[in-house]
Amino acid sequence: MRVHRVLCVGLAIAAPQFALAELSVSNTGLGQVEGILHFCAKADPASIKSDQAQSKLLTSKASPKELADARGSSEYLEAYSAINAQLEAVEKARAAQVCADLVAGK
Repeated sequence: MRVHRVLCVGLAIAAPQFALAELSVSNTGLGQVEGILHFCAKADPASIKSDQAQSKLLTSKASPKELADARGSSEYLEAYSAINAQLEAVEKARAAQVCADLVAGK
């Protein structure tokens, strides 16, 4: 249940910021969301196409330079690393199931 809360809280905090034009989300928010999506792509390989589509949808309005700058920032790298450290501590089978549930909209 802990992994489900971590994933949901991370997405709930960062995802609404993506609704505005360009890359209006903070570098920290982008790092959290992409960390979760990349983790789920590893934990549940069947979800990789959905994860890639979500990531592209979230960043489609930003220019390549904006994305590169954001992904190279210390805030992004720290957030990405922190969310991955939390998620890596979760049992692999449980993580795969939670990621599959998120992709399925459960």
